[in-house]
Amino acid sequence: FDRGFGKMYSAHIMQANHGCDFDFLETKSAAGSGADPEIH
Repeated sequence: FDRGFGKMYSAHIMQANHGCDFDFLETKSAAGSGADPEIH
């Protein structure tokens, strides 16, 4: 794919065991911490 969803999917998709579908949706503070966020 040269552009669109196919390009974005192939470039940024992560596996389910990482807990996030796309790498750009991951926050910097949660990256690598392994902890669940606080529940308010």
